[in-house]
Amino acid sequence: MKMNQIKKTRYLPNYRNGRGIGFFQSVKNGSRVWCDSHLELMSYRYLDFKADIVSYKAQPVQYIYEGLNGKDTGYTVDTEVIDNEKSIKKLEIKPKVFVDDPAEQQRFRHFRELLLESKNQLVEYLTDEEVCKGFTQQNLTRLCHLRKLSLNKEQALTLANAVGKLTTWGAMQETAKKLNITPRMTKLMLAHQKYRFDYAELLTSETKLEIGA
Repeated sequence: MKMNQIKKTRYLPNYRNGRGIGFFQSVKNGSRVWCDSHLELMSYRYLDFKADIVSYKAQPVQYIYEGLNGKDTGYTVDTEVIDNEKSIKKLEIKPKVFVDDPAEQQRFRHFRELLLESKNQLVEYLTDEEVCKGFTQQNLTRLCHLRKLSLNKEQALTLANAVGKLTTWGAMQETAKKLNITPRMTKLMLAHQKYRFDYAELLTSETKLEIGA
């Protein structure tokens, strides 16, 4: 069964209250990523901090294929990601309640099988269950605001050498204090992902950190 691929030219309507159209400033992509919903905004924020994702594109392509009813139908994939092993994967950003609907499961299974057969490409779901797990969005929202501030590279190197590859948030703060490095600098270390932690956790003095970028 054939599946035709069409390069997608993103049509962005003017922003209107209630339509959920906005943008996310992506550090990984070095550009703004337009979002059609609040869930897309949270998902791109999540991908921007996800360690194994190198880059991603919003609505990269549209496919025309034969639907379950036998008629041609068009479908635009939400995003395409490239991971640190250079593997390319398509992602559908959807609420978990939508994904659990039997009719949607049947449609998606049909589309996934066609895409794999025709293009040898994978497509998976990215849901609110993953991107909103625990304190993920609260943590990432704060870090996104902080990473707008520049990082003192000399102080960052000094602090990293002092705390090592694995540490805790409390230990980093204490070490920074001894080195006369400001508390804001320790937060910037997290915002610029010099150190990473499990973003689903509440950040406390016991939170484990590991060296990142």
